[in-house]
Amino acid sequence: FFSLDKHEEKYPVELAIQIWDNDIFSPDEFLGVVELNLNKMSKPSKFAKTCSLDDLLDNEKGKQVQSVSLFEMKTLKGWWPVYCDVDPCIPRELTGKVEME
Repeated sequence: FFSLDKHEEKYPVELAIQIWDNDIFSPDEFLGVVELNLNKMSKPSKFAKTCSLDDLLDNEKGKQVQSVSLFEMKTLKGWWPVYCDVDPCIPRELTGKVEME
């Protein structure tokens, strides 16, 4: 059964990037993740050296971070920190950095 009435549902627009290693003789291991809300995401770092966990909107230090909307900017290029968040009791650990455009 379906309805001809207009019905609109809005969901958060989120992008989750997972980083895995690619081993040939052993199982692949999860290295980290970066999750971005595309409506309100942290502004990327221009250089890998300056990219840190403090650049994320939900950083543990409570640091104010500039946010941008991908839909307003249309394009973004830069570095985002990748972290391992397996256990919520353990603080996030920087496990890498990913460059995206």
